[in-house]
Formats: sequence, C-alpha cells, structure tokens
Amino acid sequence: MNGLTFNGVHSDTLGLVMKTVQRSAGAPVRQKEIVIPGRDGAFVFPYKKRDNKTHIAKFTYSAASMADIRQKERQIGAWLSAQEAPLIFDDEPDIAYLATAYAEIIPTEDGFARSVDIEFVCQPFGFATEEEGVERYITGAHQESIDYIGTQLIGLGSQQGSFFVVEIEGSFTDIQVSINDATISFDTALTGGKITIDNTNGTIKSGGENIIDEATFSNFFTLYPGGNLMQIDGTGLDCYVRARYKALYV
Repeated sequence: MNGLTFNGVHSDTLGLVMKTVQRSAGAPVRQKEIVIPGRDGAFVFPYKKRDNKTHIAKFTYSAASMADIRQKERQIGAWLSAQEAPLIFDDEPDIAYLATAYAEIIPTEDGFARSVDIEFVCQPFGFATEEEGVERYITGAHQESIDYIGTQLIGLGSQQGSFFVVEIEGSFTDIQVSINDATISFDTALTGGKITIDNTNGTIKSGGENIIDEATFSNFFTLYPGGNLMQIDGTGLDCYVRARYKALYV
C-alpha cells in the first residue's frame, strides 16, 4: 500500500509503512433536530455547512534497538505536531486536505516492531494541489465558459486551501466583468496596472492598496461545478483577464 505526505514530509522518510487507511467519503452536514411534543419524529434543519472529517491510517515501523525505536518515535511525534498542514495520499496526489493529527499516539509493541493508528482530523473539503484557470487578452467584448472541475463551489468564505481570484492587468477606460449572475465594474481608468479581485477573502486591491470603494458590485464571484459563463465588456480595453482557482472537492 502507498503512503502519505503530511506537512511536506512523506511517511516513507520516517520508516513508516502504511498498512491500511480509513477515509471518510464526505464530511457530515451540520443539522439541528427539534422534537415537538405529541408528534412523531422531529423537524430537521440543515445548516448547509459541514463539519470536519476524519482519516485514520495504520502504520508499522521497526528498528534495530530500543534506543533507535525511541528516537524514531520522537521523530514521528515531531512530524505529527503540525497544525492544519497539507495531507496528501499517494493514490490521490492531486488533492490535499488541511489536517491535524489528533489523539495520543500509543504504539502497539512487539519486540523492536511497532504499529500505530494515526487519526487525521481534516477540514471538510479536499482541495487541488495545482491551480487551474483561464487567461485571455481582451481588446473588446468577450465571453467564454470557465469549466470548473471541482465538486464543491468556491466563493466568499470558502475553505482555506482553495482560492478564486480574478485579475485584470493592463489598461482600460472602463470595464465590466461578469461571472454567472454577478458583475463587478470599474469606471475609473487603469493604465498599465493590475487589479486583483479575491473572491474567497472578499477584497479588491491594486498595487497592494484596497480599492473596493472604486468598484460597483453587489456580490463577489462564485464558481459552481461545471460551466460558468464569464463575460467582459468596456471601453479602451487593452488588458489581460485571468480567472485562477484551486478546486474544492467534497
């Protein structure tokens, strides 16, 4: 069986052999049940948000002496001390989880051989290890589909690890960018500059300065699984428009 990488260190480098792994298929949806006296059952109110999920990996390791065993266990403990570090399984190298190793690590002893179960508590969604997106040079009205490959939408407040930004770099007199049903417009000319719309953190910046007051909009952009229509229009357009993201997966 393959191993895993946690906080940038592969389990093989510590002499750990992964024997089994139990992976949660999906994080549970938060919900609240209200029982009404005199009625069967209960009303369920889903919050449409998800709790953390857990992956449990069983490892074995060994050494030539008890001193070597203790040294290896100290190394394993230090490796697992990271908080919310990327966790990547060898058989799924394109998806990472923000994970923390929980519970006391108590190995099962058999001479100089050991086995241990390590519980990784992860943020609800996996995220792509590589970014995707589109880049277009714009001199006039343009539209196209952004084909989002994730299974969980990305937008304002999305989980750490993912991101979704739209960048406008170059010059324009005015510009309007729409993705699905959201539009962000700028009526102040840009000359040889760059605007970054961070849709997950809710910021609009240029040259490191906050320019959100210069934009006209009601909502930040959201990417949904599948096709997402991007439309660009304006005057004096001589710029690149980029939509970059790291996908989220249930």
